[in-house]
Amino acid sequence: MATTAAPVFFERQYDGTDAYVDGGLGFNSPAKIAYKDVSDRHDLPPKIVISVGTDVGEVVDDMRFMADRFDFKFTRLSVPNTILLEGHCLGDIPLDDWRPKLGGRTTLERLENLTNAYLARAETRRMLEECARELVLLRRQRARTERWETYAMDITYRCCADENCHAGPYLKNRPSMRRHVNEAHGELTREKSPQEVENLLNTCRVAKGGAEGPRSRSGSRRLTRQGTNGVESEYVPIWHSWSHLEKGDAE
Repeated sequence: MATTAAPVFFERQYDGTDAYVDGGLGFNSPAKIAYKDVSDRHDLPPKIVISVGTDVGEVVDDMRFMADRFDFKFTRLSVPNTILLEGHCLGDIPLDDWRPKLGGRTTLERLENLTNAYLARAETRRMLEECARELVLLRRQRARTERWETYAMDITYRCCADENCHAGPYLKNRPSMRRHVNEAHGELTREKSPQEVENLLNTCRVAKGGAEGPRSRSGSRRLTRQGTNGVESEYVPIWHSWSHLEKGDAE
């Protein structure tokens, strides 16, 4: 409610003694705030910004200027006032239009019909498909980075050079595990190729919050994790003996 509490139309909302009103009083479009928030959180700016709403003019022009300057793709999805249904456009609907008062079904149907007419346009479908392709491509590129397994898969690392080595006991990510291996167990990796070292790191992957399960027939311990259906499932093998790993034994 606080984000839509436009003065005159709606009462301000309170959280304790803090009062909140429509954010449009300061930022009519949250796109700039979202861009800064993503940049601050991940130390990297977003590659794509998709803005959905009704604002036009200066706000959209500012974002397009930023997109050109900082090299990211900006896509604006907004029902234009050139789309008419029964002689009326989206801009003809007053901010306080809500009919009938109980449920607002008539107003909601007008909004939905105008939006569907916009989505049915070939140009709108093209924009959506282009955004989808680029988002999938970015997702695939991110999935190839070492940050992805930490960010999306909740993976940490535990040293498996021997059962007496408890680095951390859990190391935050693959680079920290690689650094530990080189510094603490260099004698085990000195004669191995880069790919063989990466294969060794694969054996040290564990899922956060998991619990070590019993040893399998191969002698390695396996990690179990509670699934969304309540059933524990085998997840990642750990505690392999590194001396038995040969070149090409990838996960």
